Amino acid sequence: MTFAEILQELREDKNISRKALAAKLNISVSTLGMYEQGRREPNIDMLIKIADYFEVSIDFLVGRKFKDNDMRLLEEAFNLKKKIMRLSPDIQDIVEYILSK
Repeated sequence: MTFAEILQELREDKNISRKALAAKLNISVSTLGMYEQGRREPNIDMLIKIADYFEVSIDFLVGRKFKDNDMRLLEEAFNLKKKIMRLSPDIQDIVEYILSK
C-alpha cells in the first residue's frame, strides 16, 4: 500500500472528514486531498504529526515492508479493526475491554 492509500484508510477508519483532519493537522483541505491522491508527499514534520494523530509508526504510514508474515498479520488486524468499527458503540466498548485484558 502507498502512503496515500494508508492515510485515506486511516482517516476513514477513524471516521473523520478531510476538513476535520486538515484542521487538526493545521493544513489546508486541498493539501490533505493531494496527500490522499498521491499528488504530494508530506515533509518529515508532517509525517510525525500524522503518525502521532493516528497513533501509528512512520514506517507503517509509508508502507515500509515488513516480513511477509508480519505484513499479513498487520493487514488482518487492520481489516478486523474495520469490522469492529461497524459494530454499535456498546459492542465496540465490550470488544475494546476484552482486547485490553
